[in-house]
Amino acid sequence: MDLVNQILKNKYKIPYPFINLRKGFTAFLSFLIVIQSGCVQINLSNSEDFPSGSSSLGKYEKVHKISGSILLKPWSKTQESWIAGGGEYFVLDVGGADIVEYSANEGVIIRFENDVIEDRFKSLVGKKVELIGNFIPNKPTKVDPFSQYPVDVHGDPLPSGAGFNVHSFRLLNN
Repeated sequence: MDLVNQILKNKYKIPYPFINLRKGFTAFLSFLIVIQSGCVQINLSNSEDFPSGSSSLGKYEKVHKISGSILLKPWSKTQESWIAGGGEYFVLDVGGADIVEYSANEGVIIRFENDVIEDRFKSLVGKKVELIGNFIPNKPTKVDPFSQYPVDVHGDPLPSGAGFNVHSFRLLNN
């Protein structure tokens, strides 16, 4: 018997079978720790098979809720206006909030699923709203080679189309 067992048996009057249980329990816990640390978790869900699972969706597929003030900007010869697609466009000024992706200096360029929502936004310029929708990434742009367009360092046209696709919105109290 080792010294610890002698002390447990003599000083604390712990019966010998319980000392063996303590050793067995310690060995069992050590075994569990070793097994657990060597295990690898396998995720059986595939984002293509189960697009509704929120954890498997990317930042462009997830539905987001953002708020800010509506701005109406005119067309200009800027990268922001190029991304918006030409003509006047709406921007949600998020006031420097941490959002998934900025597509305008103040926040995001607002895109619409249907024209009904776009027509209603003209009356909301300058007001604070909450938008529900998803972010849209920039996409490669096809251009007329004889037209003017912004280019990257390789001379290719800059991508465009980024923004926030509005599914629904609500007016917030100022």
